[in-house]
Amino acid sequence: MSVYFPTRSFQIYQTFAANTNLGKTLFSAGLLRAAATHKKVSKLFYLKPVQTGYPVDSDARFVDSFVNSKILNTRTLYSYEKPVSPHIATDKPPNDKDVLSRVKSYIAECQIQLGSNDEGKLILETAGGVNSPIMSGTLQCEFYRPLRLPTILIGDSKLGGISTTISSFEALHLRGYDIPAILLFHDTEYNNFQYLKEYFRKYDTCIHSISPPPPKNSAAEKDHENLRDYFSSTSQDFQAILKQLNEWHHLRFDRLESMEKKTMKKIWWPFTQHQRVKNVTIIDSAHDDFMITFNRNNDSEGAGQVQMKEMFDACASWWTQGLGHGSSKLSLAASYAAGRYGHVIFPECIHEPALDLAEKLLEGVGKGWATRVFYSDNGSTAIEVALKMALKTNLKRNNIKDEDAIKQATEKEFLIFGIEGSYHGDTIGAMDACGPNVYNEKVKWYKPRGYWFEAPTVYLKNGMYLVDIPKSIHPDHTNMTYSVPSFDLIFNQDQPIASDLVKIYEDHIGRILSSCIHSNKYQFGALILEPILMGAGGMKLVDPLFQRVLIDEVRKNKIPVIFDEVFTGLWRLGCRSGADLLGKKPDIATYAKLLTGGLIPLATTLTTESVFENFIGSEKTDALLHGHSYTAHPIGCSVARASLDEYEEFNKNSLHWNTAKSQWAYNENTSDGSNKEPIVWSFWDKEVVHHLSHLPKVKGVMTLGYASNASQAIVKELYSSFTSKNFGIYARPLGNVVYLMTSHITSPTNIRAVEEKLVECIKSSK
Repeated sequence: MSVYFPTRSFQIYQTFAANTNLGKTLFSAGLLRAAATHKKVSKLFYLKPVQTGYPVDSDARFVDSFVNSKILNTRTLYSYEKPVSPHIATDKPPNDKDVLSRVKSYIAECQIQLGSNDEGKLILETAGGVNSPIMSGTLQCEFYRPLRLPTILIGDSKLGGISTTISSFEALHLRGYDIPAILLFHDTEYNNFQYLKEYFRKYDTCIHSISPPPPKNSAAEKDHENLRDYFSSTSQDFQAILKQLNEWHHLRFDRLESMEKKTMKKIWWPFTQHQRVKNVTIIDSAHDDFMITFNRNNDSEGAGQVQMKEMFDACASWWTQGLGHGSSKLSLAASYAAGRYGHVIFPECIHEPALDLAEKLLEGVGKGWATRVFYSDNGSTAIEVALKMALKTNLKRNNIKDEDAIKQATEKEFLIFGIEGSYHGDTIGAMDACGPNVYNEKVKWYKPRGYWFEAPTVYLKNGMYLVDIPKSIHPDHTNMTYSVPSFDLIFNQDQPIASDLVKIYEDHIGRILSSCIHSNKYQFGALILEPILMGAGGMKLVDPLFQRVLIDEVRKNKIPVIFDEVFTGLWRLGCRSGADLLGKKPDIATYAKLLTGGLIPLATTLTTESVFENFIGSEKTDALLHGHSYTAHPIGCSVARASLDEYEEFNKNSLHWNTAKSQWAYNENTSDGSNKEPIVWSFWDKEVVHHLSHLPKVKGVMTLGYASNASQAIVKELYSSFTSKNFGIYARPLGNVVYLMTSHITSPTNIRAVEEKLVECIKSSK
């Protein structure tokens, strides 16, 4: 199987330079000349994706001339006549994706030429410096990042070269490149090599200097002869560099190949039955929506060998990825905060990232209701904070003093209301706020502390949106299904899908609330729910009308409302929060996951001023005594602020987002003749979604429970869909639910590819 990543037998390196005219092509030629003398090497390749100043200048021609080997293949993909930076060499720049696709195709072609048992080497030479732009204006270090090829950095030996070399290294290092070697010419006047050698001693990077080439001779034939002599005189230097690169390459593969065995002995995974794990997915790197994984090849061809694969991250790495893996914008935000603060204590202190983020949240998801932001580190902890806020608020609203509350605790159990099948986290309080389920039922300390409403769910089947009403809700105790022609009608806050359904919900919820609240055994302190979509509970889409009625009825009894938006918040559902779709504001809400775009853990609990005031008192024990050492970590806050800015920008100006919205728009026209903007929309193609709903093997978005293994066969098939032309799809089973999740930046091309494979897998599954 041919791919565009290095293998044990096929070494690939790219050369970047700290500036222009530092000898990238000369170093490339020297290394390929050295490799050509090795008997085991059967093929050599040189790729120059972008060449300017052509045909007067041709780096491929130079390499061909001085390597002078039958086993060498050289290729230039884009050439321009002007001897300038690529971004000004043409007024018709090709698309980045097209350029990268041609690069990948050439590398894959090289692997096919090489064969599975032969050894080969490829050098990809960039143009200009590390931060030089390519034709579209994208920086080279950004453009080549999806490949993450091992990088040889050509340093600068002239005056100022220490600065440019270190800056170039840091620009690459920041973006996750491996840099096994730094090469530069020896210059006795400035002796940059000696300083850089000491500076880079702390990194896993070898640094070499070789004699500079002879001055250019105006006579072409003599110049060629001088360079031929130069390469002969430096051959041992290049052999030494090549030897160290070989050692680095094989040590890298040794580490990758040993990780599976070590992991099975040393790692305890969450949410995993270890007895069922047959293969470990080793993630070498990740970028945008893709993870580069390293696995054993179980195909008949090359069985037992290991290879790198490009896998679409269809679970968004546990639903965290909003801006894709390896976002340099987030990395820079994190680096700035790390350099400015590291971490600093938070109680009775403030720093700009924490204050900026708080203001951004209150102007966004908290607009119109929240005034305070409490920081924590993960969604489960944010829920614990929310519960403490809500329970004390309930006591204050009912004029129950602390000493009376302690007395009542021995007489009445303090409970919450929720929705059956919900999941709010794995800390003990968050577990107790859920009914018995696969996550908590075997935890001996777990004690269910609440009443959970069975909720109506929404799903699509045979092109019709259905609201499935459980028999526990219907007055006749029979299951009932409402058929709705449009998804938007389900979310329409002004026109309920059926007036009789409102009455059914009100009567059902009212009876239960009356029974529970007037019980002498219990006191109910909060309602907690995931707006619209229940994540880990099985991807259930709850009828928003039911949640609206539930919130209204609960509030009649002065019970605080908590929105668990750890999963649903921050544009997951196409808007800032699930509260926007419900048309209801909470008293308390939690946010995590997408908060930092998928880079770093951080969570927040937002609440109202009236809730905050319940913790104001003369004693410290009156305060909310909850926190952890890394509260409001400056790095997390800085990254979160950058992420929120990106989401808002996408919503305003992203062509991809606007295109997706238009395909889910109302068929009904507005007064100006345009389609109405949809209340709800999706990146997934509307026609594909409807096609899936007609497949006989698809029930809809109903779940039988997370413990089910019904979806594993399809997930396995998606995983193994990797070929030389297509990426694989990394998904995780959720009971009998197959869920596929995009980030906020997923391209339409990749979404269409995932849709096509999903339909194929479902049709062929047993």
